[in-house]
Amino acid sequence: MDKKRRVIIIGASYGGLYAAKEFHNRDEFEVLVFDKKSFHYLQTEAYDFIANKSNISDITIDIGSYINKLSSNIKFIKQKVLEFDAEHKTIHTASDFYSYDYLIIATGARTNFPAFIKGLRENSHGVKTLFRALGFKQKFESTIYDYILNNAFEHQKTTISS
Repeated sequence: MDKKRRVIIIGASYGGLYAAKEFHNRDEFEVLVFDKKSFHYLQTEAYDFIANKSNISDITIDIGSYINKLSSNIKFIKQKVLEFDAEHKTIHTASDFYSYDYLIIATGARTNFPAFIKGLRENSHGVKTLFRALGFKQKFESTIYDYILNNAFEHQKTTISS
């Protein structure tokens, strides 16, 4: 029997999960998906979360559960990859070395802040991470609360003086 070729995917973001899914019926491969987090954050759904149209469970995917449903030849390893050696075809985590035949690096993307738009980076409130989305949601709700509190007080003053 031929030895399975090993594919290592670094990162379980959109690209990494899509790549893993492409191997779900490919039993000639052993696929290892590495990510330092146990969940994938659906950034595209964050605005519904901030506006209270969805819950945190609607904007996160448990990576282990997702991978387990794909195929028995695909495994999730919750570890941060510290480095890779393309010449020797190995990756190094805090606890081990892994060899590979093919390497897919899918560690996500950065938001582009064009330099010609002055102040964009300093004054933007992106939601690239779940932590940032939570912070933005709290600020949004606090702003709404302050508005309601102040308007209710103004409404009471006008009602009492009328």
